[in-house]
Amino acid sequence: MLERLSQKVSDYMFVFVGPAKIRGQKIPIHEIICQHLTAKGNWVHEKTYIDRIVSRVMFRAKKNPATGLEDQRTDREFLVVLKRR
Repeated sequence: MLERLSQKVSDYMFVFVGPAKIRGQKIPIHEIICQHLTAKGNWVHEKTYIDRIVSRVMFRAKKNPATGLEDQRTDREFLVVLKRR
């Protein structure tokens, strides 16, 4: 989907993404997006900005209701800046 969407962008693309964790394993989605789009040869990774989240909580829970595992809030989000070649 992101690749198809990127075809409509002429100059810069900004992707805002938070980190993911599957069964305790961190998945660096921001790095995966950069690697994928730059490997295609159409994009150059300009910069990644990191937003540290101080206190943004919609609800608190000891366990994640979806997994039953201890709930851990994300402490950062990423803004990936890519420029078309």
